[in-house]
Amino acid sequence: MEQKKLTLAELIGNFVCRTSYDELPENVRYYTKYLILDHLGCVLGAKELPSSKIVVDLIKYLGGTEQATVLGHGLKTSMQNAALANATMGHGLEMDDDHRVACMHPGVPVIPAALAVGENYNRDGKALIESVALGLEAMIRIGEAFLGVSYRQGFHPTGTCGVFGAAVAAGKMMGLNAEKLVNAIGIAGSQAAGLREARAQGTFGKRLQAGHPSMCGVLSALLAERGFTGPATIFEGDYGFLRAYSYKDTYDGSRISQGLGTKWEMLDTSIKVHACCRWTAPFIDCTLDIMRNQPIKVEEIEEIFARSSSMAIQALTDPVERKVRPTTVVDAQFSLPYGVAAAAVRKKGFVEEFTEESIRDPNILSVIPKVKWEVDPEDEKNYPDCYSASVTIKTKRGKEYKSRVMFPKGDPENPVTREELEDKFRNLGGKYLSKKKTDDLFTRIWKLENLGSITEFTKLLY
Repeated sequence: MEQKKLTLAELIGNFVCRTSYDELPENVRYYTKYLILDHLGCVLGAKELPSSKIVVDLIKYLGGTEQATVLGHGLKTSMQNAALANATMGHGLEMDDDHRVACMHPGVPVIPAALAVGENYNRDGKALIESVALGLEAMIRIGEAFLGVSYRQGFHPTGTCGVFGAAVAAGKMMGLNAEKLVNAIGIAGSQAAGLREARAQGTFGKRLQAGHPSMCGVLSALLAERGFTGPATIFEGDYGFLRAYSYKDTYDGSRISQGLGTKWEMLDTSIKVHACCRWTAPFIDCTLDIMRNQPIKVEEIEEIFARSSSMAIQALTDPVERKVRPTTVVDAQFSLPYGVAAAAVRKKGFVEEFTEESIRDPNILSVIPKVKWEVDPEDEKNYPDCYSASVTIKTKRGKEYKSRVMFPKGDPENPVTREELEDKFRNLGGKYLSKKKTDDLFTRIWKLENLGSITEFTKLLY
């Protein structure tokens, strides 16, 4: 008798169900801790943003059973609401992790879902590591199936794919069996949402596209736990996720299952060091390389020429009027000319370069008109496996200085060290925590497998 072929959701569900902490490779366990610490810093660093305050105020108004913590605020609310708040905050500074091939921010919907459920179910550190690692792996593989071009269809993969990763993480944390995990994944598909238009006019919408999938992933797992069903064919069905969310039917479902459990795609997740869109990172790295190492004064700059893939150029220069004169912080976070100009003037690209004050800095504004751009055929070939780019700065004396980056700082090929990651946390979230709490948090994160209860460090985060 011929054995029934498993659907992609069933392959994921079976894999997640049978994989425990002990089966995770050591480098996966360790890097999961990296990504958790990075996420926590991004959440705390964004707690005072207007978008964060709105979400937290709404949750205070809505109330909810005290199951999980809104980080940075000490507010207790339902698992779904905590996931919504923490993920929305975590995406606010545009400093959360990124996966280049999947074209998404995987940590920000997955980690809050795992934390919220784990806190309510009183799970330990090993459970958190396995849930986050498996949720990330599922989300990233689903994103990779679109071959880096779902973005061209107008979708924001963090939002559209994030709900699956959050559902997997939440379901694993709840201890769902394979059948219920498949149902959770199927249910999640009906809640997949996220449009690039969300950041048009510089609005906060993109930040919600981290919070919404995290919240809905928790909801999907809770429904499945109680017997609610969802389609096992959610990905490859005739009207399934892959076909519906692809660009001109460009997708490869085999990317979801190929090498599952042997090749860990989550290890290719990048840590961001600049507070803006990841596609801007290589331009900023190149600009900083030149300005920090060459005898150039800002007033001597005649022209700055930036080159990269068409995806990066289009995303960071359209509509051009909002990119050459950002009116909001969100505009600046997704502007090639602004990012390059800010790096040239301030020799940094951190949070302070993307504020209401900085987007009105006359020194930065004076450089923006000097920034030009074009698509580089070589960078076009590299995308999405590599976010390569180059910057050439020409001075008024006719000298030219060029820098090229194949892998921006934070990529696996150009990694952030543990010390650099801890410094990033201190710069983002340390101002809201005492030194003792910060040091205690680091100790607990790096020894997360020994943590008896997740609440042992969530209580440190406010």
